[in-house]
Amino acid sequence: MRIGIDLGGTSVAVGLVDDEYNVLYRTSAKTAGCKTDSELFEIINKCVYELFEISDISNDKIDSIGIGCPGSTDLERGLVVRSGNLPLSNSPVVSILTEEFKK
Repeated sequence: MRIGIDLGGTSVAVGLVDDEYNVLYRTSAKTAGCKTDSELFEIINKCVYELFEISDISNDKIDSIGIGCPGSTDLERGLVVRSGNLPLSNSPVVSILTEEFKK
């Protein structure tokens, strides 16, 4: 099982995907109005935990988490360097998600 996160300027969509890439469950929330990256990740984390609740799947069943977001990235360092429509500037996206979900 995998989690996919689609992060946009007005909303975030989070889906639980099986090994054949079928979306089994999904949830979303508005991101418009977020002023800081911590506010944004609070919303993302809430969506992921909501997904665990509605799917009755626990974090230990998740193999990986992927995220897509607008802007420029530094893949080697796991950063969103700049995003025009999100409050992300040199934001350590990979380490934030890894710390929260251990993936």
